Amino acid sequence: MTTEQNPILIGQAEEVDLLLPQVRAMIENQGIYIAGDTARPGYSVPLASLDGKVYSMVVDNELRPHLFLPTVTLHGPYLASDHPDDLAVDRFANAMKAKLAKKRSEGYTGWDDKDACPTDRLQQMLLDHLAKADPVDVGNFAMMLFNRGEPTAPPIEPCSSLTRGEAKT
Repeated sequence: MTTEQNPILIGQAEEVDLLLPQVRAMIENQGIYIAGDTARPGYSVPLASLDGKVYSMVVDNELRPHLFLPTVTLHGPYLASDHPDDLAVDRFANAMKAKLAKKRSEGYTGWDDKDACPTDRLQQMLLDHLAKADPVDVGNFAMMLFNRGEPTAPPIEPCSSLTRGEAKT
């Protein structure tokens, strides 16, 4: 019986970069890219490279860079910004997404359903999480209210029995 030997495993091991050079360059230079495929003329898809990860802007999903085919073409980066404000927002958004994914995996859902999660409940949860001192939680509750078109707190009703300059004792 003969055994096949894998020539890659014979001798001194060396580190091999499995990513195509253009994909490695995209990962190292964050921004928006337009990807194409020389094997599929007319095909294009927008990609976002952020914090060492690549996301499809069509299916809103993280992609596996090692699966890109050698026929890929990449143009960009476009709209790349290295302004501290933009980078801070990107980092914060990534932290928010990670926290939301963790909570979804634990069964938390429904913030986008006003019947299942009334506005006053979300507002109270935002206030409660201020005291817990986790800015990512606070950001997520603020995002939920923002996307529902709701304020972060109920409106304060003015005292109707008072007139300007009059104090009630």
